[in-house]
Amino acid sequence: MRTFHLSCAALALSAAISCAQGPPPPPGPAVVIDKGTFDVFQGMSRRAVESFTITRAGNGDVEIQGVATLALPDGRDGSEVWTFYPVATYGQRGLKSYDLRAKFPTGPGSTEVKFDGGQCTWTFKGPNNQNLGPIVVPLPINGMVLDKRIMSHFAHIGLVPGIKALQSLDPDTARVAELRISDPVPAKIETPLGSFLCERVLVTTGAFGANLWFDPEGFLLRVEIPSYGLVAIRRGCYGYPGVRRADVVVNDPATRDIQVMDNRALVSGSLWQPPGQGPFTTVLVIGDSGPQDRNGNPPGAQIFWNHHRDWARAIRSAGVAVITTDDPGTGFSTPGRDDESISDFILHARAVLTWARKQAGLQGGKVGVIGHGEGSLIALQLLANGDADFAVVIGPHGRLFGEIFLQQGKSEWERQGVSAEIVKAKTERDLELQRLWLDKTIEVWKSPPVPKEFENMGYMRSIFRDMMNYDTIQLAAKARGPVLVLHGDADSQIPVSDGEALAKALTDAKKDVTFLKLAGLDHMLMKKINGDVGDSADPDRKVDEAATDFMVKWLKER
Repeated sequence: MRTFHLSCAALALSAAISCAQGPPPPPGPAVVIDKGTFDVFQGMSRRAVESFTITRAGNGDVEIQGVATLALPDGRDGSEVWTFYPVATYGQRGLKSYDLRAKFPTGPGSTEVKFDGGQCTWTFKGPNNQNLGPIVVPLPINGMVLDKRIMSHFAHIGLVPGIKALQSLDPDTARVAELRISDPVPAKIETPLGSFLCERVLVTTGAFGANLWFDPEGFLLRVEIPSYGLVAIRRGCYGYPGVRRADVVVNDPATRDIQVMDNRALVSGSLWQPPGQGPFTTVLVIGDSGPQDRNGNPPGAQIFWNHHRDWARAIRSAGVAVITTDDPGTGFSTPGRDDESISDFILHARAVLTWARKQAGLQGGKVGVIGHGEGSLIALQLLANGDADFAVVIGPHGRLFGEIFLQQGKSEWERQGVSAEIVKAKTERDLELQRLWLDKTIEVWKSPPVPKEFENMGYMRSIFRDMMNYDTIQLAAKARGPVLVLHGDADSQIPVSDGEALAKALTDAKKDVTFLKLAGLDHMLMKKINGDVGDSADPDRKVDEAATDFMVKWLKER
């Protein structure tokens, strides 16, 4: 159980949240509750220095003041320096005001948020004095401000302990989003002088995820935002959060690097071959959307999912060979073109399967595919073509991509607290964009006939049109081998109803299909934490062993 250092303010806020209206505390002298400095790193470069002070005033209000200096690469030889001066005040009823002054390379800027009951008025003035406010937005009494550029803002989490979610105002967009906080887990930070115990929580909103480390007294020590590659460390607490399972590198003597050429690209990867003579059944792992290396990790970001690696290790131990590959532009694979499409990925996978059928120890054995998310389209097409003998699809599409695209946007906006009217308008806008992408009479993507608001979206046109050519329900009727469908019922990216629809289509087509709905697992077949896509930021997550065991057992029977 967390015990935060803002105990008096926390008690006041907790009382307000539970609708208990106690008398205000008697006036007294202001007390400094916490004071410190964070160094913020991106990779090996220090990008920011942030100093902050948290004070409890005589009337019980808690004020957080800070100075954050950010050095951002400007694309030339130097950096652009931005300086922020945030001041937030919390009272018995929650956040009372937020004021941010800023110095940009091109001039001053400011943000002001003033509260009146459950409403706040937001005003922004940028470097060129353009006024983007005031905007009035609702904010419940347990609300807070979270500026993702300012790491010390995460100390605000200590103001509202014991709740799973709270409303957060993003001062950049004036949008209120639900911020989810995981249960604390025991952790430790290793330093040259030894290690000390602490607790870690995962904070998510939509696709954003941040890990926070607090000491036993509730002082914020460390912040990691893997998708941004950012680490903020409190001075005096330099160290590393121990050996985390996700970071462990496996050096398995039974794996070897491979390189396969298709007609225009080099595909690099690893062959996980069991001991013995074979012939072995072989399975190729095809990842989800977005570039991933052979282990399943996105390049650049400090996120280590390693789900491809963990599946491969478990499958190989059962006597089945596995091939994991680097997506275009990762590892040693040829960089992908801007218009790289599903059709290209199918060609890459077909080349690898053809190569596998000719290898010593694999030749003569069956060859199959595991398709994850978007990879399910590729896997089912390969099975329909006869390139693969069987397929496992994980979190598969059960509709055309256009419908999934709309659903993902709508679900994300709703989870972010966007009003029904705005969600409707955004959905209609996305429908219009899809119509334009599919319009064959538009030869050049520019205005006119493309509206100016869509001119910067042309890069997705060829990819979207290509994906709309692949319908998993139609491919189900053409499957030439058995299919295993695995889908977590906590999948927030592709709902489990898609997996159910695909399994039904395979059954209706009288195909050999096995469907397993996995309770509490998300799109990665990992345990749900907060239920956001941002759960992927958790450094200790791993693929569910029971789900992996079921897949391995099914593969052994092929």
